[in-house]
Amino acid sequence: MTITGPSPVGVTHHLPAPVAEAVRSAAPGDVVVGVDGSLPSRHALQWAIEEAEIRHVRCRLIKVLTPDAFEVVDRKTALPMFDFLADEQSALSATVADVVANGIGSPSTNVELVAGDPVEVLTELARHGDLLVVGTRGHGALTNLFLGSVSSALLHHRVRPTVVVPPTADWRQGCNRIVVGVDGSDGAARALRWASDEAQARHCELVVLHAWHVPVVLASPYAPTMVVPSEDCQQAGEAILAQAVGLLEPGADVAVIPRLVEGAPDRELVAAAADATLVVVGGRGHSGLAAAVLGSTSRGCVHHAPCPVAVIP
Repeated sequence: MTITGPSPVGVTHHLPAPVAEAVRSAAPGDVVVGVDGSLPSRHALQWAIEEAEIRHVRCRLIKVLTPDAFEVVDRKTALPMFDFLADEQSALSATVADVVANGIGSPSTNVELVAGDPVEVLTELARHGDLLVVGTRGHGALTNLFLGSVSSALLHHRVRPTVVVPPTADWRQGCNRIVVGVDGSDGAARALRWASDEAQARHCELVVLHAWHVPVVLASPYAPTMVVPSEDCQQAGEAILAQAVGLLEPGADVAVIPRLVEGAPDRELVAAAADATLVVVGGRGHSGLAAAVLGSTSRGCVHHAPCPVAVIP
C-alpha cells in the first residue's frame, strides 16, 4: 500500500517492507543513506543528496524500524499503526524537502521505511547499491562515543564504499579538494582509484598523501632503538608515492598534488582534512592484521577528521 499526501518532487513512499522487498527495488548506482531522525543522520542525508546529484543517480533514504519501535507504538501511543507510519514518512519527506529547499540538490529521492535490524538492512541494501552514507551517532549512541554502534558495524562489514559524515562537517566551505591516503597496499590502490573518480565528478583537485615514519623496536625496556636510517625510510616513501601517482590515468581532468610527509598516517590525514572536501582511505593497509577489518589509519580518520571520510573496501 502507498501512503499519499504532499511530498517533495521525485520522492516516493512505501510502507515498511521486509529487506527482500526493499532489495528488489534496488538499482545499480544508488546512493543509500541510513537515517534515524538525529542531527548526525541529517548531515549524512545532506551529503548523500548532493552526491546523488553529482552522480545523476537516485538517493535512497532508508529508515529502519526495529521490533522495539513497533512495541513502543503499541504500548505508549493511541495512534493506529497506519497513522504512525504515515507520520514517520511525512517527517522524513519534510526533511528531504528542507534539504532540497536549501539548495543541496534535487535528485530522485526515495523515502523508505524498512522493517528489520539496521545493520542487516543497510548492509544488504548497500550490496545492491554503489555507495552507503551514514552519520556518526544516532539516537542510541552514548554522548562520549563519536561513532555509533550501527555506523561502526557497517564500516566493519565493508561491503561497499562507505562515507561517514561528521555532524559539524561543512564540505562546501574552504578548498575544493579531496585527500587520499596511500601506503602501497592493494586497499590503498582501490581507494586511490575511487578518489580519482570522485575528484573528476566533483571537478576538484586530488591530494595523494603518503606519510612515512621511522620504525622502531624496543632494544630495552628504557630506550627505543631505530632499526632503519631515516633517509632510507624517506626514499621508500618517495617510491610509494611515485608509484601511486603513476597508477592514475594519464591526462585525467584532475589536478593531482603528491604530498610526502613524515608522521603517523592517521594524524597526517586528519591534519590534511582541515581544508578538504573529503578524505578517502582504504579499509585496511599494510599494517592491518587479517582479523582487523578496519585498520588503525581508517579508524583514526573516521573518528577525528573534520570532513566526511570515505572508507573503501
